[in-house]
This record gives sequence, structure tokens and C-alpha cells, in this order.
Amino acid sequence: MARTHARVLVNIWADGDFTKLSGSEQRLYLLLLSQPDLNLCGVLPLRPKRWATFCPEDTPESLLEELEGLQRAHYVLVDDSVDEVWIRSFIRYDGLLKSPNMVKAMWKVFDQLLSEPIREGFRELFQQLVSEGMTKPHGEGEGVGGGSGSKILERCATCRKLPMDCECPK
Repeated sequence: MARTHARVLVNIWADGDFTKLSGSEQRLYLLLLSQPDLNLCGVLPLRPKRWATFCPEDTPESLLEELEGLQRAHYVLVDDSVDEVWIRSFIRYDGLLKSPNMVKAMWKVFDQLLSEPIREGFRELFQQLVSEGMTKPHGEGEGVGGGSGSKILERCATCRKLPMDCECPK
């Protein structure tokens, strides 16, 4: 599916945390954001061998070291047990939460994630974005998402949890 990927906002260069990263870590972060296999949750396969082909100075080992730096700085979460990388800020800045259809598509992708630490981190971030008002509860069922009158991501009527946390029989 061809689509536009995360926009790199110009204010990234005013972000003190980002400018504290090494140049190679900054470049890797931008490389991750621009990968064609980046999904709607901001997760992509861990592919250091492939990424190393994009620059003659890179090796898979050097990229893994830089990825560790990005993880220490909380820009990514890596689960090498299932070879998944999550760009933590992706859904905050990509604008996905403004479109009910994109939010629906995002949750379909979420169901395909293999990494439990990434799934847990994603759930926590989503709950934070709800509390910050980046997604707006509205209508009956305290739905979360956009669009007037839409009921995207309604809470379960039985347990009152968001869809990604509900274990009630459908």
C-alpha cells in the first residue's frame, strides 16, 4: 500500500533531546521514519543489514549500536526477540488520530504486532494521548477518534475498556 509516511516536522531541530543525539543516531531516526515497511502504528521490521546498504559507512553492527542509543533516549523501542522496532512518537505526530478511517486501520495493524513490550508501550501511549485530548472522547460509549458523530474506538459496553484492552467475547 503506497502512502505518505510520517512528516518530519521542522521543529525537530529545536528539540533539545533530538539535538543531543549523535549525528548518526539522528540520521538513523530519519531513516527509520522513511522506510516503506513502516506500519500505521509506527512499527517496522528490524533490518540492520538492509539499512546498512543505504550508506557506505554503515554496518549492521554500527546501526544496532545507534539503535541502542535511540532506545536509551526513548525514541524507539526494540524487541529483537521478534525483530520489531517501534518509533514511539509516530502516532503523536503523523496525524493518524485525526482520521477515523486511519484510526480503524491502525487498530487492524495493532492486532498483527508480535512484540508484547511494543504492544504494551503502544497501549500506554494511546491512553496518554486520550488523556491529553489528542483523541477526543465523544458520544455514547465514550468513543475515541475523530469525525462528528463517529464512534471509532468506542469503549466496550461490558468492561468499559478500549478495544485493544478488551477481552470480552464479541
